Amino acid sequence: MSSDSDGLEVATPEGARTCHRCGAAARTRRSLKQGLCRDCRQAESHTAQAAKAHSAIRSLLGRDDVLILDTETTGMGDAEVIEVSLIDTHGSVLLDTLVKPQRSYMNPFAQRVHGISLGMLDDAPVWPEVLPELARLTDRATVLAWNAPFDARMLEQSSEVWGLHHPRILFVCAMRLYASLQGSSRRALHKAVNDQGLAHLFEQHRSHRALGDVTFVLEVLKRAVA
Repeated sequence: MSSDSDGLEVATPEGARTCHRCGAAARTRRSLKQGLCRDCRQAESHTAQAAKAHSAIRSLLGRDDVLILDTETTGMGDAEVIEVSLIDTHGSVLLDTLVKPQRSYMNPFAQRVHGISLGMLDDAPVWPEVLPELARLTDRATVLAWNAPFDARMLEQSSEVWGLHHPRILFVCAMRLYASLQGSSRRALHKAVNDQGLAHLFEQHRSHRALGDVTFVLEVLKRAVA
């Protein structure tokens, strides 16, 4: 006998094997692995991944050599960085600047998202002026970014456009850590802000701007492991 979801005993075929966790009868012997059905194996895997991500986030937020970075760019493909912000895990701003791109092109969709026009960049420093300070700050640091592969690629592309040697920066993807807590692989930053009951931050910080987004990342991670 086994129990259904209402706690009632139901008959199972004689000799049938059941999941050690939920008690469901297996259709075949092979469908059970380590005594668990597929659903329970997935649930255990999620629990383990969430615990690992929780521990990693707490550890990262407790370190003084961890920084949080975000960029805004001229687009998605062969784009350049036009804004970069860097804060520490205490929220102190270490770098926050617009960047004038070498190429005078702005993807219209990107501009609608972040609201930065080429005209706003006329008096901004160029990448060769910004990169040395970014390299100094990130040297020997671990850098958290939401969808870190994108930011890493944009930084490297900006250096390539200017023919500059790009420093090695150790990135950790904050989005993947957070998504692991939710049992998924991706999560939009602004949805994560709402997940954590932090929608009031949208009134205090500029959404889809680098400084606002690094602040969102820090607060989301802090709330998620509180």
